[in-house]
Amino acid sequence: MSPSPRRARIDRILTDIRSGENIDLYLSVVVSIALIVANLFGLVTEKYFVPVTMATIAILTYTVLGLKQAVRDFGDKIEPPLAKPPFQSEFPADFYSKLEAATEVWFSGTHLASVLTAYHEMLKRKLDRGGKLRFLLIQPDGTAAIMATKRFPGTVPLDQEKLRIETSLSIIENLRKIYPGQIEARVIDFPIEYTTYFLNPNSKQARIYVERSTYKISGGMHKPKFVYEKDDGKWYQHISNEVKLLWSDAIPWKGIEATPISSLER
Repeated sequence: MSPSPRRARIDRILTDIRSGENIDLYLSVVVSIALIVANLFGLVTEKYFVPVTMATIAILTYTVLGLKQAVRDFGDKIEPPLAKPPFQSEFPADFYSKLEAATEVWFSGTHLASVLTAYHEMLKRKLDRGGKLRFLLIQPDGTAAIMATKRFPGTVPLDQEKLRIETSLSIIENLRKIYPGQIEARVIDFPIEYTTYFLNPNSKQARIYVERSTYKISGGMHKPKFVYEKDDGKWYQHISNEVKLLWSDAIPWKGIEATPISSLER
């Protein structure tokens, strides 16, 4: 059975007194009460009552000021948690090093041309070390490739994204010949709304970098970017599941000389 609030308060006062804390406050209270009682019975004249009262007020004021300063000092020592911004204009500074260190990476995107251009040598080094890569692109001869051209402002040739996708698939195919068994490639006739870099997806350190596609605004290097780690909970799980579902619904890319993708059955 827990003690009553009054009993708990008394215990707290006794504990403070034994430890030497707040002695000035308790002393001020005792002196104030004693003066009030003595004044009621005429035991203390006004000559002594006023100075002692003022001294008590001074002690209380000094104590309160000290408490305020202590609270302020404590607050200065506490660093507020850094909230992760909803999106960023650039990936974090350690993005490149994280990408290079990953032993397995899954890439997803419309054509992945910028990935294969900017990180081509890095990917070869990764493959030389035995790393594994997955590439998921939009099907070059499908409806989604035509829809993707509508994201750009102005008039864009309807085959623009088709040509980019085919160029990327050609690069992937060349890498696959050099590093057999280390690269998987699939295509899907569905708009992929972002470019993803899924690092070490089967490990506890899995991380997903996402660059969102836009519609006629903020293109190029200025697309909104996000980073998700396993500690992010449901949002990491959401993106992770979506990337995996896109992959499972996609068709394995058989190569330029193979039967056209559009005629293959799932």
